[in-house]
Amino acid sequence: MMNIYEVNRHLRQRPPFQMIERVLELTPGVSAVGTKTVSANDPWFAGHFPGTPLLPGVLIVETCAQLCSLTVESGAEQDDRLYVLLKVDNFKFLHPVIPGDVMTVTVTKKSGAGPLISFDAQVTVDGQLRSKGSLSFTAMDRSLLESSGGLETAQLPGQLSRCIHPAALCAAANRSFALYRSRKEARLHAEAMRTALTEQYSAVAEALGVLGEQLGRPGDPEPYKSGRVADFFAQLGTPPQECAVTLDDLGRTHAAVTLPRTRFSAQELAALAGEVGRICRRTLEVPQVLSCKGMTTLLFSEKPVLRAVFGMAGAAARGSISGDAVQQFCSPAAAQMILCDGMGTGRPAAVDGNLAAELTARLLKAGFTAELAARLVNVALALKSEDESGATLDLISVDLYTGTARLFKAGAAPGFLVHGGRVRAVGDASLPVGILSGVNGQSRVVHLTAGDYAVLVSDGLLVDGPGWVAKQLELSAAAGEPPEQIAKTLVETARVRAQKTGRPDDITAAVLRLEKCV
Repeated sequence: MMNIYEVNRHLRQRPPFQMIERVLELTPGVSAVGTKTVSANDPWFAGHFPGTPLLPGVLIVETCAQLCSLTVESGAEQDDRLYVLLKVDNFKFLHPVIPGDVMTVTVTKKSGAGPLISFDAQVTVDGQLRSKGSLSFTAMDRSLLESSGGLETAQLPGQLSRCIHPAALCAAANRSFALYRSRKEARLHAEAMRTALTEQYSAVAEALGVLGEQLGRPGDPEPYKSGRVADFFAQLGTPPQECAVTLDDLGRTHAAVTLPRTRFSAQELAALAGEVGRICRRTLEVPQVLSCKGMTTLLFSEKPVLRAVFGMAGAAARGSISGDAVQQFCSPAAAQMILCDGMGTGRPAAVDGNLAAELTARLLKAGFTAELAARLVNVALALKSEDESGATLDLISVDLYTGTARLFKAGAAPGFLVHGGRVRAVGDASLPVGILSGVNGQSRVVHLTAGDYAVLVSDGLLVDGPGWVAKQLELSAAAGEPPEQIAKTLVETARVRAQKTGRPDDITAAVLRLEKCV
């Protein structure tokens, strides 16, 4: 048995021209029994006939033909043949079919195989025979239609070649095939959309789980330090309502002090950070101030050991629009640098590159990991338009407390790390985001210290190979050049080299240097 939804998966027709609503019995290639409820709201009753509505005989034949197509094409996705109604024989209409009737249609294979098949058909209402006859179908090569995009008169198969109006027959067949192909493409697109949205929701759910887990860990309490900090504020004449000093998973100190509504100047906040840091034996940042409903909360966090200095430079292949996009920023605990290279050059590449870079930055700021961010960016590019969209994704995230750097690359050119004055290239071959349903990215963890550099480049900068880049970085690092100057030198040198090769491309370099916090 097949309900209306299962019937829709096989029939190409759609309401109001979809005549089969349910299939009660089906033996593929042999026989079938289906039903159709005749409604007074069907559009053809307006003219057939006013005051005495009757279901046109041609639609009764069409109902039988659709059930035959379900019988022969129940596995149409795997069949290389496309069946076409060839002939209607001895079809008799014994009694009228009117609105309110439920037609029961039975079709049984009479003869034939391969390119020519015949069926006996009969239509009953409440057990009374209303119509009967025979239908013959011929098969066309689906692969031929797919490759040529249509049917020519010389390609008419078997019995169809005897048609007295071959051009009109081909035109009708081509219209039907175009409709079939359009609906097939729509079905495939819908399936791709469902897959993409499933991936999107899965990534979001996973990210929310990670964030929820993080929020559910308040940190290890430090009661002794909490008491001393509370005493300190009491001595200032502002005894706190709540005071908590905690250590997070990485051993970093945090303090939250809630007081009656109090205003602090910038100088006072800096002094408080110094005193609370002395009590906790840590160097603390100037506290964040939150005020709500007559209360003020001061949030102290341990000052990072390292700070990041950024620099970037770029040059478009043609004109002023580059397909490369860079994002550089620091969150409270990490320095983030992102480089995305949109496929191609010019405005379309710029749209893809900027979309990937900006969305990745927003997700990282929200607490998403690089892998989860890449999955969501992949979905966004896939759904952006029907045209193929893609961009490389290259990012590095450096923990400013420990120096641990996490690199993620999807289709990106090799990057460079300068550690202890020595340069090494990092990066393996992978596919850009937005190309496949999943992300084929590469992750790596390294450790950096003060004085080290991380350099991300687009493939346009490596048009003449990576060797000269490594040598230039060694010289620049030895001279202690700032990141901005290093990026400009790399881009300008690469632009000159690209002009010599005659292979222009967007060129971008993004540089990060770690320094000790003072």
